[in-house]
Amino acid sequence: MTIDADTQGRIAALEAENARLRSALTGAQKAAETTGELVSAQFVKIEETMALLEEKVATEHKLQASLSRELDAAELRERELDEARRLADAANQAKSSFLASMSHELRTPLNAIIGYSEFLVEERGEIDEEESADVIAKIVAAGRHLLGLINDILDLSKIEAGKMELFVERLEVASLIDDVLATIQPLAAARDNRLVLEVTDNIGRMHSDATKLRQILFNLLSNAAKFTEGGELRLRARRERREGDDWVVIEVEDTGIGIPEDKLDRLFQSFSQAELSTSSRYGGTGLGLAISKRLCLLMGGDIHAQSELGAGSCFRVDLPAIVPGDEANRPAPARTPAASS
Repeated sequence: MTIDADTQGRIAALEAENARLRSALTGAQKAAETTGELVSAQFVKIEETMALLEEKVATEHKLQASLSRELDAAELRERELDEARRLADAANQAKSSFLASMSHELRTPLNAIIGYSEFLVEERGEIDEEESADVIAKIVAAGRHLLGLINDILDLSKIEAGKMELFVERLEVASLIDDVLATIQPLAAARDNRLVLEVTDNIGRMHSDATKLRQILFNLLSNAAKFTEGGELRLRARRERREGDDWVVIEVEDTGIGIPEDKLDRLFQSFSQAELSTSSRYGGTGLGLAISKRLCLLMGGDIHAQSELGAGSCFRVDLPAIVPGDEANRPAPARTPAASS
C-alpha cells in the first residue's frame, strides 16, 4: 500500500514529537536525579547540623551542672568558713573569759599568802602562838588552793598535748570512795550539806589509775558541795556486766542550783562554765569538769550529766573495771570441758 505524502508528513511529525518527548523525559529524569542528590545532601547536612546542636546542648548541660556543683561547693565552703569563724570567735571569747577568771583565781590565794606572811613578819613579836598557828594554817590552805589551780592547768595542758599517762594498779573501789568522802566532808559541812553513800556489795576491785579516779570523784563532789547549800550530796556506786566485761558506774547527785538544759553541752568544754555569772558568784576556772571528762576518756570510759535548773544535777561516770590495754589482768574466759567419747 502506498502512503501518500500527507500521511508520511504526519508520521514524521509524530516521530519528531516522540523524539522530543523522549528527550524531554530524559532531561526530566536527569533533573529529578540531580534534585534527589541535592535533597539527600541537604538531609545529610541537616542531620550533621542536628548532631552538632545536640552535642552543643549536651555540653552546655554538662557545663551548667558543673557550674552548679561548683556553686554548691563554694556555698558549702562559705558556710564551713562561717562556722569555723563562729567557733573560733566563741573559743577566743571563752579563753578570754577564762584568762580573766584564772587571773582572779590565782591572785586570790596568792594575795592571801602574801598578806598573811607580811602580817606574821610585821606582828611576829606581838601575836601569841595560837594566833600565829591560825595565820599559818590560812597560809597553808591558800597555798594548797593555789597549787590545785596550777595543777589543773598543767593537767589540761598534758592531756591536750597527749602526754598524760596512766599508772594502772589494782584498787579497792569502796576504799578509794571512802578516802575521797573523808576529804570532801569538810567542804560539804561548810555549806551545811549532808553526804549520803550508796555502794553495792559487789563493787569489788578495778585495774585502773587510782589517782585519776580519785581526782574525777573529788572534782564532781567538790562541785556538788560548792553549788549546793543546806542540801544533800549523794554518791552511788555499782558494778555492771556489759557484753562480757565488767564496768564500774559511779553517780554523784546533788540538790543544788542545777544547770539550764541548753547549757549542758558546754559543761565539759575547756575554759567554760555553764554561766559566766556562776564563775563570778561561786568562783572556779571551769577546768574541773573538762579535765574529768578527758580523764574518763583516757581510761576507756565517759562521763555524762543530767540536770534541772533549781532542782540539782547528777553526773554519771562509766569506767571499765579493767582499763583498755591492761589485758594481763583480764580474767581468762571459762574453759568448756571436752566431750567424752
